[in-house]
Amino acid sequence: MKKILSILLIGLLFLIGFGFLYLTNTGIHSIGKPYIRKLSADLPPAGKTVAFVDVNVIPMDRERVLSGQTVIIRDGIIETIGDSGKVVLTEDVQVVDGQGKYLLPGLIDMHVHIEDQNDLLLYVANGVTSVRNLWGNTEVKLFIRMPDQLALREQIKRGELFGPTIYTSGPIMEGNPAMTPLMPVIEGPERAAESVAWQK
Repeated sequence: MKKILSILLIGLLFLIGFGFLYLTNTGIHSIGKPYIRKLSADLPPAGKTVAFVDVNVIPMDRERVLSGQTVIIRDGIIETIGDSGKVVLTEDVQVVDGQGKYLLPGLIDMHVHIEDQNDLLLYVANGVTSVRNLWGNTEVKLFIRMPDQLALREQIKRGELFGPTIYTSGPIMEGNPAMTPLMPVIEGPERAAESVAWQK
């Protein structure tokens, strides 16, 4: 009898945990749609030419800081880097005062798990402009409303969503028994080949 009660209790705890995971990924923390989507909708349209004026540039080609620089970004590409006193700005440029601040190339986080859309904003806010996502969400994970990383990647590319460039793997391919119920189990070489071809 005690064994049956223990099994039932473990099953109940599992269901409660799974339910909490589902609610978390459907936005219980952000009440409504994730704030990254609201913020992205409020951003000005892409394509504006921006000049960071009088900023300290860390080029990362070697250990040095270039002080008092103006950096002009046009269509998402660095067009000019030069001494602030020598770079001429046109009227269409949006000026960002960089005095006392630093500018460096975007960082890349090589091992992330995008399980909350709001994380996208946090990456960029901390200077991470590219991420390598490991464990692509499919099947069960999409069913419980975890984000579709491929869809997010395309929305970011189109400028509909604010976030880093996403490089992603497919789902983990697991043998039997799986480490977690969220991993698809691949049995036999033929099924493994099919799964690799599907992911490709």
